[in-house]
Amino acid sequence: MNLKRKLVLGLSLVGLIGLASCSRSNDDSCFLPQANPEVGIVNFPENAELVQNGELVLKASIKDVTGSGSYYWLVDGQRVEDDKLVNEKDSTFTFRQEEPGDYEIALIYENAGRTQKFSQSIHVFGQFRDGTFVLNEGAFGHGNGTLIFISPEGKLMADAYKSINGRELGINTQDLFIADSKIYFISQAIPAEGLGNSEGLLAVAHAETLQRIASYNEELEDLSNPTHLVVVGDFAYIRDGKGIYRFNLVSKELDFVEGTEKAVKNRMALVGNKIFSWSANKLMVIEAGATKLAKVIEMDQKISGLVKSADNQLWISTKGAEATIIKLNPKDYSMQKSVVTVGGLSEGWGATPAFGAVGEVLYFTNNTTTIYRHNFSTAVSEEVAKLSDYVTENISMTYNNLGVDPQNGNIYINTIQGFGEAYKQNNISVLNFEGEKGVLVENYKDQTAFPAGVFFTASFK
Repeated sequence: MNLKRKLVLGLSLVGLIGLASCSRSNDDSCFLPQANPEVGIVNFPENAELVQNGELVLKASIKDVTGSGSYYWLVDGQRVEDDKLVNEKDSTFTFRQEEPGDYEIALIYENAGRTQKFSQSIHVFGQFRDGTFVLNEGAFGHGNGTLIFISPEGKLMADAYKSINGRELGINTQDLFIADSKIYFISQAIPAEGLGNSEGLLAVAHAETLQRIASYNEELEDLSNPTHLVVVGDFAYIRDGKGIYRFNLVSKELDFVEGTEKAVKNRMALVGNKIFSWSANKLMVIEAGATKLAKVIEMDQKISGLVKSADNQLWISTKGAEATIIKLNPKDYSMQKSVVTVGGLSEGWGATPAFGAVGEVLYFTNNTTTIYRHNFSTAVSEEVAKLSDYVTENISMTYNNLGVDPQNGNIYINTIQGFGEAYKQNNISVLNFEGEKGVLVENYKDQTAFPAGVFFTASFK
């Protein structure tokens, strides 16, 4: 991402350089001047990365027995001029940047006509690159969508999109998708009085910063209550009340995908260059760029969810006489099946998959507040816990299905106390059951507004 960078510069630090000491008094080499001082920067992160607006305290390390010298810091070749960032007493420089990008940090040492430089590059990434989004629909029919962001450290930012852009998403925002450093939001409608301070049906922003890029409305006027999308290349595949459409993000052309009538109101999945959706027990396959189905695969039972697996295959849940988890290879459509023996795989009335996965382990609730687990490798199903064991208030009902962080296995469950004004009493409960004992990682109270689902940035990488 080539964004304009705003440098944070600081005042030069000039001070005495620590002298090297010798452990043996009879070692004559201790009194010989060191020809080349050792100049370095301490505390530099191994991955050479820093989050946007984060702080990195760097320490000057200079060993020189020739006497005292002076040193200063550079950022992209510009000398630091802010004494709030440079601490002369402990020889440190606090580096922070408001804009993502690549920066060079350099330490310059000068002594007796000699100059030595040590530099290191660092990548500053956007504050929304890593973490979890909870997307809110808003009140049915008239509430604007809002976006919650939870950082890897667990810090919650309410209404993140509006905080960055000063604009709201459309009415009843239903889904989001991240592709090619952009994040896309699909909403069911726009305010009756027009866009005003809101986005259209499809909003596009930078994935790492949430800075607004574009909004589409008139181009999508043929859609009826769009709910879900997948973006691949120049095309956004959007599901609405009729089926699935292909929207060309360059030419703005909208075309219906033949054969996708009655595509279910639930998330689609992208695996490789294939988009998957379903209707009842029929799995629909669309090849990227196409406007007709490439294949229809008929399952033994009704499908209740699709999730891309960690090894780039497709998890499929089915419900019926035997709740079943299927792993489908998108290249040859071969399948492995495993029967769930405890709980079930109903998605209920929700518009999100009936399950979430971390590695070969799948979690689900069967549209209740009881958490179940199925290990696909061992074919073992078990009840893990009841949410009420960890959270006791405002858990009358789940709103949409759980989400599972594919990296650390954290489970996110959104619950509300009820409809009407009772929806304002709610929880985002984060639990983890990968250890010997389950733990409540965090519980965020009264933050959601009819949550459309949980989305992990790691799922799109």
